[in-house]
Amino acid sequence: MKYSPQSDVHRTEGRKLFSRKNNMLTNHDSNRNRNMSRTDEGKESETNEDKQKNEVRDAFTTKGIIPPKINDFLWKLCHNRHKTGTWFLKIKGWEDKAYCKCGELETMNHIIMECPLNQGPTIWNYMKNEWKRNFPKTQWLHPTIELIRGLGSIQLRKSPKWMSEAYIERITEALWQIWTIRNNRIFNKREISAELATKMIKRTLQFKKETEWTYITKIKETSHRDKKTLKKKWGKSMNKD
Repeated sequence: MKYSPQSDVHRTEGRKLFSRKNNMLTNHDSNRNRNMSRTDEGKESETNEDKQKNEVRDAFTTKGIIPPKINDFLWKLCHNRHKTGTWFLKIKGWEDKAYCKCGELETMNHIIMECPLNQGPTIWNYMKNEWKRNFPKTQWLHPTIELIRGLGSIQLRKSPKWMSEAYIERITEALWQIWTIRNNRIFNKREISAELATKMIKRTLQFKKETEWTYITKIKETSHRDKKTLKKKWGKSMNKD
């Protein structure tokens, strides 16, 4: 095979091309690794953000005490996510939906605390009397929107933990009852009388009591103290009106 100067040129060009491809692959791998590290950092930051959100959520809700559906309701209440009142004022042609049938602007405060059509005053009055029967030595804290927003962090003064839990459970069940009555009135065209609303909240508390009692009695590790606490928590709730 004869020597040709062109062959050296081809070999040189081939080496340059090979080294260029190697550099490209190396750069690609380094960029890929850099992007992967950024992604991992992003995932870590997202998990940290999720943890912070969960901590904020747990600040006004109590896991194990409040049912998930009511937890969701409270979260929306705290973040103004319920589509009521002023939310409809922003939509052209739907401004009339912002007002309650009684004529007032349908804010969450009006729905929960004030509106007689939702039987809020009736239900809160029943809860107050029911509390006084069960805990005559402990003052009833009349709920407000501000109190409800921080419901999970409530601790009654000079009272055991279970009494604070009893208060939280009663408030959340009353809230959900009022919200249900309001939705039935608007979407199902069903009006609820004060007498029926009282019977509904009474049945709700009875069901809550029976559910907790069934759960506690099925756990083998449950102590006599836990059962005694539950009886204190709900004992006189359904004996009288």
